[in-house]
Amino acid sequence: MKKLAFVKDHLFWVCVVVFVLFMCFFDNHSYLQLHRLRNQQEKIEEEIASYRDSIVEYEELIREVSGNSAEMEKFAREKLMMKKANEDVYIIK
Repeated sequence: MKKLAFVKDHLFWVCVVVFVLFMCFFDNHSYLQLHRLRNQQEKIEEEIASYRDSIVEYEELIREVSGNSAEMEKFAREKLMMKKANEDVYIIK
């Protein structure tokens, strides 16, 4: 009987505690979900930075290759493994 009276007298605070616990751990916008989303955001931002760096490298490569036919042929032979029609290529690793 005393326990019921205690809960009845402090019903507001019991509801507040239950609400806070629910919001912190069980809600869709809980602290745990927020923490996971922040970690995911950091990983995605790192990926974006690495993609931007690779874009800069590729743009630089395009500038080097686009104006010079000798550089274009060198790039095609080394990176794309292309060859002329009358030659044989042996790849040694």
